[in-house]
Amino acid sequence: MEPEFPTAFNFQVMLDDARNRLPDLYQRWCRLGSLFASIRHDELGHSFEHLDANFDLVLRMLEQEQSRALGCYGKKIEGGVMFAQISLSKMWLFSVYEIVRQTCETPCAGQTQSKSYCHDNACVRCKALRPVRDRLNRFRVPLAKLQYEYDRVQTGKQSNYHAKMVIGNESGSIGWETYSSRTNTTETASRLELSNFILDTLEPFAASD
Repeated sequence: MEPEFPTAFNFQVMLDDARNRLPDLYQRWCRLGSLFASIRHDELGHSFEHLDANFDLVLRMLEQEQSRALGCYGKKIEGGVMFAQISLSKMWLFSVYEIVRQTCETPCAGQTQSKSYCHDNACVRCKALRPVRDRLNRFRVPLAKLQYEYDRVQTGKQSNYHAKMVIGNESGSIGWETYSSRTNTTETASRLELSNFILDTLEPFAASD
């Protein structure tokens, strides 16, 4: 069967290899998925979120190889590999943002409105989910909507705005430089930096969940 479906089985080999090489990282994402599902009171959500964790692992493996190529040969691996890395990096960002956003819509304990916050330092929604959502959003908006993140009171929005794409020489990770008129700041971050930021910010709450 395998020779008839090389693309499918190559994907399987790639996923198995990534999970075998990065088992602790996969478990970290699994714990976050369980935390998100618990906050949303979603009995099935964690199993679907675990599936998204696979692509963080695959992208990390690809980023490591890009980093080695840059270090050894002074250039990136181009062509279809780069096209796939760019697209998968964006798709990963969109997916993880929506999970965080949807989880953040669940009101804090004692609150009834999704836009109300309790501001308790022990509240995962106020202390961790909201900052993660807001940081991801400044990259999601230009990549998904071709406009920079704007203040909701503004009447005009710039269209056809493209975040500048970069690739880290040390990390091998695709990144973006983007502007936010809401905060009037420019920020550059790689996909890998955003992934680590999510894990480092939210994992303490998953450990105590």
